Amino acid sequence: MSHLGGPTQVSSPPSEEGVQEGIGTVLELASLPETRVKLSGFYAITDPRHDYPHRAAWPYVEALKNSFGVERLLWASDFTPSLDWLSFPQTLGLFGYMPFLDDADREKIEGENLLELLGEIG
Repeated sequence: MSHLGGPTQVSSPPSEEGVQEGIGTVLELASLPETRVKLSGFYAITDPRHDYPHRAAWPYVEALKNSFGVERLLWASDFTPSLDWLSFPQTLGLFGYMPFLDDADREKIEGENLLELLGEIG
């Protein structure tokens, strides 16, 4: 699943009900063990689009973490469209601001999960 499941654009963090409206069907896919979600396109779901570190989208990420577990979340840059709104390092750096992700979570999301999926580690 790309772009956090494609929720609608928000200018402030959605409530629990707003998260369910935005990505409820994606959250239901957590019961399928092979399903993964790419965390990308934050600029596309926050208003304004350049609002780094895109705090309005964080409730979606937290809900995805709670439903899928951090092991099934993957960073993706959304290169090159993202560069219209932020720098390439910012596409990865925003996870460091999220208080519900620790260093181990970030390492998994930012690369370990993909390497494991490709059979490179694990």
